[in-house]
Amino acid sequence: MPMEPCGQQAAVVTPIRQTPQEDGRLANKAETDLVDARLQDLSGPCRQMLCTAAVLGLRLDLDVLAEMLGQTAAALLPAWEEALARGLLVASGGELAFAHEPLRCAVADSVPPAVRDAVRRQYERLGGAGQRPLGKITNRERAALSLVARGHSNQQIARALGISEHAVKRHVSNMLIKFDCANRTELALLAIRRRWAE
Repeated sequence: MPMEPCGQQAAVVTPIRQTPQEDGRLANKAETDLVDARLQDLSGPCRQMLCTAAVLGLRLDLDVLAEMLGQTAAALLPAWEEALARGLLVASGGELAFAHEPLRCAVADSVPPAVRDAVRRQYERLGGAGQRPLGKITNRERAALSLVARGHSNQQIARALGISEHAVKRHVSNMLIKFDCANRTELALLAIRRRWAE
């Protein structure tokens, strides 16, 4: 699920801009002022959800968005209902999307650039750019992944975690499938690149 900056074609959102304007803004002043006024009337959780989704430009993948916000999908239901009721989001083909691309761009532009960058970095750490988010693995898999990334053998991991070597093999095998890695080395490199082994 790659990030889609304003102007990139998405299955659910219609593009209007190819690049940010000369002053670095994604939307024009009138669009931003209108959106700022509409955002002020929303609850904090709804504003946070919309700003995060707009910055990432993703087709609102509800599971990823919930993980980004440290919530469950169910916990975000009131925020989604509020955004739908206000006409900011629409249901389209079983997905949620911004009602209009100018709206999404203006919401993204309402977020300070430093915060936009931080949100994008968080998304990358969670496994953005087509990889499954780290939250989709168990705590035991997460512990094993950290040791795999440090170069430990299955036997060393089993001793460190107090589990059988067979259980370690199963955890590693599950993660190879989940992260679409061809081998253990690729899995370790992915974990290191995405800083999951810290």
